[in-house]
Amino acid sequence: MKTACSFYTVATETGHKVYFSKKTTRSEVFSFDVSFDIKVENPKLIAELAVIRHVLFETDLVRKDITAETVSLQCSQGAIKKLVRRSSNKTDGYTFARFINTRLPGVEINIKHDKTLLKDGCVQKKLKISKHPQETEETVIGKVKLTEHAVARFHERFYPAKPAGSAAVKLLELLHSPALKELDINDRRRMKAVVRHQKNAKYWEAHDACFVTVTQPNGETALVTVLKQQAA
Repeated sequence: MKTACSFYTVATETGHKVYFSKKTTRSEVFSFDVSFDIKVENPKLIAELAVIRHVLFETDLVRKDITAETVSLQCSQGAIKKLVRRSSNKTDGYTFARFINTRLPGVEINIKHDKTLLKDGCVQKKLKISKHPQETEETVIGKVKLTEHAVARFHERFYPAKPAGSAAVKLLELLHSPALKELDINDRRRMKAVVRHQKNAKYWEAHDACFVTVTQPNGETALVTVLKQQAA
């Protein structure tokens, strides 16, 4: 049987509060006071996404086997569905919503303002958002973990005038592009003069971007930085 998880977000004088409860008889209601150490354009949306990720994967409040077959989501922010479909214009939400596609592909998502969660006696908690989450993305070169450093460098070097979320969407488009290919040996030697990640590193290009991936000790492949072709 699926566990239905309900979330409702409200703005407060000091930030945002996200209410959560499992939709079962006598379930406790939890309220998370969310604060940010990073700049975001849509804090109400990001707060709800961050709490959903935290509740499902960083606590034991729901259940151990979290999959699209074992849970369903009832959210108060309609943009979440659009972010999952990659059709939202609230681009700063993409990095925070990506976990739904990578960890819960096909999960049932319903949008409802469940004000029954707003009641006294909630279990109060706090959640501080200090960085963009790192998720493993299925790309044309396999599963790749997008590090915060790589996403930030791509933003800085390719789309500095755009919001970070817009840059993240462009990065994902390149990693899914058929044009993405491994650099030949001469280009790899040239890249090594610029990039310190030589051991277990591979070098890729798509259009004017150079990507550097490294195999980590746990076997995961991580995108560690992105350079412009002319910078190499």
